[in-house]
Amino acid sequence: MRKWLKWSIGSLAVLAVFASTASADDLGDLRAEMKQMKAKLNQQDETIQQLRNSRNSEDVGRIHKEEMAEMMKEILDDAKIQPAMPKWMKNLKFYGDFRLRYQHDSRGWNNEIRGRVRKDRNRARFRLRFGFTKTWWDKQLELGFRLASGSNNDSDSTNQTFTGAFSKKPVWIDLAYAKYKPKWAKGLVLTGGKMKNPIATKTLVTWDSDINPEGFHLKYEAPFFGDFKPYAAAGWWSLWESNRGATDPQGDTCRDSTLWTYELGYNWKITKDIKHFLGATYYQFNHWDVVGGAGRDGQWRHSGYGCSDMQVLEMTTKVKWKLFKLPMAAWGTWVHNCADDYSVNRNPNADRQFQDENNAFAIGMKVGKNKKKGDWSASYTYAYEELNSLPYVAGGGFGLGDSDFGGPNRQGHIIGGKYNLDSFLTLGAKVLITEPIHSDGATWSLNEDHTVTVQADMVWKF
Repeated sequence: MRKWLKWSIGSLAVLAVFASTASADDLGDLRAEMKQMKAKLNQQDETIQQLRNSRNSEDVGRIHKEEMAEMMKEILDDAKIQPAMPKWMKNLKFYGDFRLRYQHDSRGWNNEIRGRVRKDRNRARFRLRFGFTKTWWDKQLELGFRLASGSNNDSDSTNQTFTGAFSKKPVWIDLAYAKYKPKWAKGLVLTGGKMKNPIATKTLVTWDSDINPEGFHLKYEAPFFGDFKPYAAAGWWSLWESNRGATDPQGDTCRDSTLWTYELGYNWKITKDIKHFLGATYYQFNHWDVVGGAGRDGQWRHSGYGCSDMQVLEMTTKVKWKLFKLPMAAWGTWVHNCADDYSVNRNPNADRQFQDENNAFAIGMKVGKNKKKGDWSASYTYAYEELNSLPYVAGGGFGLGDSDFGGPNRQGHIIGGKYNLDSFLTLGAKVLITEPIHSDGATWSLNEDHTVTVQADMVWKF
C-alpha cells in the first residue's frame, strides 16, 4: 500500500512538471515540498515499523489507520495549495470514440426501367470523433465542442471511406454548444448551438443518429412528483439560412427555412426494474422549399410531392424492464404528416396511388446491455415509412431520418448485436433488409431498389 502511494505521488509530481505552466521558482517550491513529503513518509515508515513490533495488534491497527488518515489529509491539503495543473483545466473533460467498419451493400435495380445495373458495393470505413467539455458554477454551465471525420459536410454521416489513393482525410466541426442548467430552477435546461439531438421521442424514422441539429432548445422536467417526471420542451432550429430569389409554385419568394419543435411527455420509474416513457413531438417545418428546391422533373418537391410547410406529429413510447436479471427494452413510434398537400401543385402526371400516404411507424426490441467486459446485446427493428410521411428532397437525397434505412417509401428489418471486449471496446454487427413500398419506375425516382446492407463494427470509446 505504501509503495503504491509513493508511486502515485511520484507520478502526480511528474505530471505536474509537464502539465503545469508554472515558472522556475514555482518548480523549485514544488521540489522542496516533495522533499518534505518524502521526509514525512520516511518518518511514518519508522513509526509503522515500531508499531508492528508492538504486542497490542488492536492498537497497531488503530494507530496505523490514524497515521494513514493524517497523511492523506496532508497530501490533499498540499494539493489544494499547489494544484498539479493550470486553473483553466479544472473541470475540463476530454472524450471521444473511434469506429472501424466494414460495409457491404447489395442493391437490385430494375434494369428494364433504369436501363443500367448497379453492382454490389464493399467499403472499409472509419469514424473518429473527439472533443472537450468544460463546466463552470458548480456544473450549472457547460460549454463543449467535438470534431469528427467525414467524407463531406453531410449532416447524416461522419463515416470516412477508405479511398482517394491514401489521401489525407478531413475533419469537421460536429458539435459546438453551450448548456445552462440553473440550480435556482431545478429541471430547467437551456441549450444553444450545434448540439446532440435533445428531442426525447426521436427514433430512426425521424432522425439519423449522426445529425446534430443547430439552434436553441428549452426543456423543463418537473421534479415535484418523485419517480414520475413529466416534461415540456420547445426548440427553434435553422435548416437553411438562404434567400435564393426563386419562387415556389404559388409565386412566393423562398425565405429562410426553419423548424420549430414542441414536446410533451413523461419518464416514469414504476419500480426499481420497470421504467416507462411516453412522449409526443410536433414538428413545424417553415419554408421547406428553400431546402427542397425543384425535383428532377422541374416540379417543386419537398416530401414526395407538395408540402412546402410540413407539420409532422411523432408519438413514441418506450418500456425497460428485467427478465431473470436480463435487461429488456421495447419501443414503438408513429409519425403522421398533418399537412399533406399532395393534391396541391403536384405533378399532373403522377399516379394518385400516393395520395394520403402520410404515415410511418416503427417497432423495436432489445435484449441485454453494453457497459462492461462480457456484456452483450441483441436488437430487432421493423420500420414502415410511406412516401409523404416525412420531409425529404426528391432530387437531392436530403432527409432527417436514418440514412442507412433509406428514407420515405421504404419498409424493412434491422437486426443487430454487440459484445463488450472490455468496458471501452466493443464488437458489433448490423443487417438492414429493406425494400420500396411502391416501385413503378416513373413517379418516385428514389429508393426503388431492394437493399441488403451488412455492417461490422469495432468501436473504442475513450
